[in-house]
Amino acid sequence: MAYTYGLTKIEFADILETGGPGTSFSEIGYTNPGTTKFTTDKGTTNEKRCEELSSPLVSIPGDETIKVATQLIVADADTLALVLGGTSTLGVWSAPDSPPVIEQTVKVTPLSGMVWQINRGSISGGINATLSKDGDLFYVDVEITVLQPELEATPRITATEPGE
Repeated sequence: MAYTYGLTKIEFADILETGGPGTSFSEIGYTNPGTTKFTTDKGTTNEKRCEELSSPLVSIPGDETIKVATQLIVADADTLALVLGGTSTLGVWSAPDSPPVIEQTVKVTPLSGMVWQINRGSISGGINATLSKDGDLFYVDVEITVLQPELEATPRITATEPGE
């Protein structure tokens, strides 16, 4: 049995024209320790009951939303363009006029354990930086919402055991 813990890297890849998951990954840089989290919002469960019983007859699960959140330690214009949109030209980031739609395949590699791949994720981000004489770093909060892949029979997420 392998336990999954820690974080080695987070990588992004362009989704293929077929709608399938990307295969050419690039690392997005360093993350602030303790900020990368997978979460599931299970939605509202709908229970059907009858007068005669104290337990439900059936429990219908609600729609779930799976997300990965992290906080990047931003060091370059290319990373800003990748997670916030806009453009990066010769080391200069130009912000977009409105929030863009950014979809990528995302791979999360832990220090140990299963490697997680989101085959189609919606990327949103925001600047979260305190510039002070105490020397804090410039951070960008990033949230990846798992979406249904466009290529038929492609799972939303895959988790691969070490050595596979």
